[in-house]
Amino acid sequence: QTEDGGVSWKPSMPITISGKFAIDFINLKEGWIISDEYIYKTKDGAQHWDKTTIDINLKGNVKFTLVNSNVGWIIRKDTSKWGTWHLYKTNDGGYTWSEIGIKK
Repeated sequence: QTEDGGVSWKPSMPITISGKFAIDFINLKEGWIISDEYIYKTKDGAQHWDKTTIDINLKGNVKFTLVNSNVGWIIRKDTSKWGTWHLYKTNDGGYTWSEIGIKK
């Protein structure tokens, strides 16, 4: 963790993540890490992380972005032969996700 643009660093709470993961912060204190099975959220600049189970399949190529503390988007390309794209949105901080249909 850094608060001075990377000049100095402080250790944060260690977490164990297996597989692929993506990370995004909406400000210096609030951020999420999304892995294959969980969302890890911090509200104190990575000093502490809360783990939440994800109710969607995140196997494949995953990208995500946060709009604010409650709203986030995930786009996932699955690992099938055709590589189908899936778009998900949360409005409650990642506790539930809704798939948004993508028209071709």
